[in-house]
Amino acid sequence: MENTHTNTIEQLDIRQAPQWAECLALYGWKSIKTSGGIDVEVLHNPLGGFIKVQKPDQVTPQDLEEIEKIAAEQKALLMIIEPSLVQNLDQLYSAGFVKSNFFLTPVKTLILDLQKTETELWNDLSHSCKYSINRAKREKNTVEFYTNPSEEKLKEFFAVYKETGVAKKYPTKSWDDLKKRVEAFKDKSHLALTYDANHVLDGGKFYVGYKNNVWYIYGGTSASGRKNKSGYLLLWESMLELKKLGYQKLDLD
Repeated sequence: MENTHTNTIEQLDIRQAPQWAECLALYGWKSIKTSGGIDVEVLHNPLGGFIKVQKPDQVTPQDLEEIEKIAAEQKALLMIIEPSLVQNLDQLYSAGFVKSNFFLTPVKTLILDLQKTETELWNDLSHSCKYSINRAKREKNTVEFYTNPSEEKLKEFFAVYKETGVAKKYPTKSWDDLKKRVEAFKDKSHLALTYDANHVLDGGKFYVGYKNNVWYIYGGTSASGRKNKSGYLLLWESMLELKKLGYQKLDLD
C-alpha cells in the first residue's frame, strides 16, 4: 500500500498509555508516573534495575531531574529514553544522555491518515494494491472485524499467529500476553480476521487504540493465506472499520 507518510504530527504514543503499563506488568515491569504524567518503567534483577521511558510526548529538564531521581531510588544500572519525534534532543544530550544503537521499539514507522475519505484512501493505493484487493473479493475472501474480541476468536487468531512465527522463524508472544492486552484495552482492542471462500482462516491482525489513534500490534497469515491476496483485503477492511470507529491515525509500528 502507498498511503503512507512520515509522522510529523505530535501524538500521544501507545507506550505512554496506562493500559500499556498494565500489560508490561505481566513481565515484571513496575510503572512509576512522574508529576508530569510520564510513564517510567522499571524492571529489577539481582544486580539492580533497568529503566525505560518510551515515547513520552516531550521531556523537559524538570522531567529529567525527576526521572533521574527515580533511577537513583530504584538503583538503576541502565536507563534508556526513546524520545518522540517532537523531543528537543539537545535537552537530553545536555543532561548527559548519549545516542545508542540499542533500541526497544521500531525506529521507523508508517502511519495511515484515517481522516481522509474512503475515496481518498482508495485513490492513494497503488494499481497493484487495488488489483489485489479486488482479486481477493473475486475469490470470495471475507473479513470479519471484532472489537473487544471473544476468547474464541482470539484463539483462532493466536493459532495462525504462532504458525506464522514458526514459518517465518521469528519469536512470538504468549497467549497470556494477547489475552492481557484485550483485558487491558477492552473496547480499544480490535481483531480483524480474513477467511477464504470455505470460511477457513487465512490470517488476522490485532490492533489497540489510545486516544484518537490506533496501533497495529500483532499479525499472522496461514500457509494458504500466504498464497493469495487476502492480506491486502484484510488491511484495507481494517482501515475502513477503524476509520468508522473514529480513529484518526493508524500506526503500523
